Amino acid sequence: MEDCVQCVNEHSDNRIFLITSGTFGKEIVPQIYDIEHLGQIFVFCGNIQSHLEWAIDFIDKTLMFEHEQDLIERLANELAHYLQEDAKACTGDQAEKLAEWANKLFGIANKLRQPCG
Repeated sequence: MEDCVQCVNEHSDNRIFLITSGTFGKEIVPQIYDIEHLGQIFVFCGNIQSHLEWAIDFIDKTLMFEHEQDLIERLANELAHYLQEDAKACTGDQAEKLAEWANKLFGIANKLRQPCG
């Protein structure tokens, strides 16, 4: 756990999107929640109900998922929105590349949203 906290702290020049299990999240989220560059915490667990008690205190940055496809769709959307905002602060080729990646991620999220079959 200390390695995770250290890694998040060391990457202060990057926006962090963290995926964790419910069990590890219960321990790590209270330690990193207030870090400014922590964008979003994605908790992937088998039973959301069993983690609500601890997670409710961290609801502003924490999303919980029981299905991996839902998690990946939401992660793709969050990253795409982040890249769109980042592109607005850039110019030229860099802005174009960021916007292109954002569009690709929105496309992936949209495909994941489609029903099977």
